[in-house]
Amino acid sequence: MDKLKAQFNQVLPYLMVTLMFYYGGPLFMINDEVSVFIMGVVLPIGSMLIGFVVGLREGFKPLYSLLCLLAFIPQYWLNLPDVIAWGFYAVMYIGGGLLCMLVGWIVDKVVKKMMLG
Repeated sequence: MDKLKAQFNQVLPYLMVTLMFYYGGPLFMINDEVSVFIMGVVLPIGSMLIGFVVGLREGFKPLYSLLCLLAFIPQYWLNLPDVIAWGFYAVMYIGGGLLCMLVGWIVDKVVKKMMLG
């Protein structure tokens, strides 16, 4: 239990930034074009960048992706009342973040190996 709590404390700051993206981004949706840009470009890139930083600084943390998925569930009732659209964006955001977290973790391992030996 202590290990899970320690891992939660490691990813909590990154989760807060992710929540700001998830719930702050839609505040700027004033028309259809801006909405498509935010939902299709800004939020996925933000999720990927945050995932990369988590992987780079903290290592590969599957708990972060699980918490991101749980944090994205209320979007169904707020912005995406269609299950298929919600699923598409959930896979795009969480999957992209997970993939970039893995890439960040690998980059961290390669850089450390190159610098140390």
